[in-house]
Amino acid sequence: MKLKTCNLKLHPSRFCTFLNYAALVLLLSASMAGVQAAPPTVEQVKELRQRYEQAIRLYQEGEYSKSIELFEHNLAVDSASKGSLLFSGLAYLQLGQFEKADERFVRFLKLEPLNEVGLIGAIKARQTLGQAAEVERLRKILQDERDSGKNPRLNALLSYERQTIRLPDGSQISILENLDKNGTYVWAYLLVASDKKVVKRRLELAPAPPETAGVKFLLGEVQSEGGKTTGYKIHRFYTALPSFEKAREEAVKLLESKQ
Repeated sequence: MKLKTCNLKLHPSRFCTFLNYAALVLLLSASMAGVQAAPPTVEQVKELRQRYEQAIRLYQEGEYSKSIELFEHNLAVDSASKGSLLFSGLAYLQLGQFEKADERFVRFLKLEPLNEVGLIGAIKARQTLGQAAEVERLRKILQDERDSGKNPRLNALLSYERQTIRLPDGSQISILENLDKNGTYVWAYLLVASDKKVVKRRLELAPAPPETAGVKFLLGEVQSEGGKTTGYKIHRFYTALPSFEKAREEAVKLLESKQ
């Protein structure tokens, strides 16, 4: 499977990271399908593989609770099944059960410490759980691994979703952090209540234009109508690069408001 390039109407170009990350997940589902049973009889291995493949299909269909049941069944037989650990963690993330997700990622990363999907999943879980020091430790591992150029899947990923905030009306705010620091640092999207992740508003933390004296960074909003960009509104100026937490907090306040 090749990572998809993004060409979605109504979606900003950077939003293709969702497609790329989904493709990464599917690539790993195939590579981790082989699990070992104990005792390793042929019939047991076959049953574990079939159950794992069924769980992956349920995960892809959005049946996260059902997929977890099957992953847990496999883990009861083989507690070191990498695929079941990783994808049960991802399923728990989707259900908002961050402590359970984090426990799975901890176990998985002991087996695959540089796996990008596991690292991103753990970052997302711990971001929501408020474990700032652990988030920074994992982010450094992820960034160092990308900067090394040794992981082609990670090299193809421009940014990743660091946090999802679900709002009472069913919509959600998605906070993305760029791995490539030559441009935008953080994207914040307000997604309407839809299975298609339609973007309603999008903010960015980016370098300010050179002609803006004394200002180094800005928090701006790309304005659009009918899928076409119509303008750009600057909400905040910064004389130095703000922390992720500060940028996230201000972006969330703006997206939750009616501005």
